[in-house]
Amino acid sequence: MAKLFSLFDDPQRAEDAVKVFAEHPFSENSVRVIDELPDPEEGFIPAAATPVLPMSQAQTTSNMSPTPGPDANVHPLADFDLPADERRFLEDGVREGGVLLVVDVDQTNVARAREILEGYGGRTGTQV
Repeated sequence: MAKLFSLFDDPQRAEDAVKVFAEHPFSENSVRVIDELPDPEEGFIPAAATPVLPMSQAQTTSNMSPTPGPDANVHPLADFDLPADERRFLEDGVREGGVLLVVDVDQTNVARAREILEGYGGRTGTQV
């Protein structure tokens, strides 16, 4: 499985992209929606990121906020091995009102997933 990270300036466009993934025939996909980050002054606990939104539930979710995990201070990007400059870029984007989608996709569908994300205005970076 690959993970694609895509930052959206427009929350509505991010929600539209989530709906496309819910309807697309990728069988193993899941989308993680990150629209807020813990306050950096409070510190972070390096643990699992926010829960994954299975595609079967994405279509019925009207609120894009991620389901809070067991600890609100868990940094949503803690489990991803991202280059420091990209992580900072993504964090800054979310803090400035953007929405980050993290899409799990099998290797055969990476190009199509990237096309969907970018087609809805997402700035897609590193694949991990």
